[in-house]
Amino acid sequence: MYDQGSAVHSSPSEPAPAIAVGPSNPARVVSIYVALIVAVQAVALLAGPTPATLGDAALVVAILTHFVLSLPAVERGRRQGAPSHPAVRALPALALLPVLGILSVTMVSARLPQLAWYALVGIPVALGVALVVRTLELDRRDLGLGAVSDMRQLWIAATGIPLAVLGYLLARPQPLLAHHDWRTLITGVLILTVFSGFLEETLFRGLIQPRLVTAFGPPGIPLTAVLFAAMYLGTRSAPYVLFAGALGLLYGRLASRTHSIWGVAVSHSLLNVGAILILPLVWS
Repeated sequence: MYDQGSAVHSSPSEPAPAIAVGPSNPARVVSIYVALIVAVQAVALLAGPTPATLGDAALVVAILTHFVLSLPAVERGRRQGAPSHPAVRALPALALLPVLGILSVTMVSARLPQLAWYALVGIPVALGVALVVRTLELDRRDLGLGAVSDMRQLWIAATGIPLAVLGYLLARPQPLLAHHDWRTLITGVLILTVFSGFLEETLFRGLIQPRLVTAFGPPGIPLTAVLFAAMYLGTRSAPYVLFAGALGLLYGRLASRTHSIWGVAVSHSLLNVGAILILPLVWS
């Protein structure tokens, strides 16, 4: 599932192309961007959405500029049989997180049902994921979406039920639906499954985590969990942010061990549908 980077070898008469992002070490640059993404989410919590949105916009420009400037070196490396530096390949995936932060502010409207916000944010993010997958020349197996070959995915998926109860008790969200008819309920289940459960797992455990693990080794899993938790700072609930971090770490380890995100994606979908949609109706 994970890409493997290698060093570039050259003859004494021909210097090796420097596969790096600007003058800095690529892995160090990626580490800095990870820290800045988390910092901007903290700014949103402390200073409000406007400074955070400006910070996210600056991050998108900076990250993508670094990636584009690295492309000539990457192409030279490929022509000589060397893959691009794994840290460089993490950049376009990381750029999707500040995009997600911007959309979470700009696509929200009090005139629309809250359930529609997930689709309004999710559709552009899904297009961004597709573009990054195409840019990095990944396939379904690279994202952990290959064929399910063992029963472990069913057991992993089933964890979403108790996690939904725990998530609801921690967050106590207000009901998303004003009406309890089956058509509205099914629509809500589909929206949360596609644009919350599966999309988030494809982004974090399918796209970002493998790139960070390839660049940094095992620490890439907790790094991804930290980024995942940071996206939940907007809940303004310390217990739920900690829950999201623990969840990201659990899902990350399960996806890494099984080389598949099917189980964690279904678990995440069950968690969100239960905690956000079903349980607030039952227990409100």
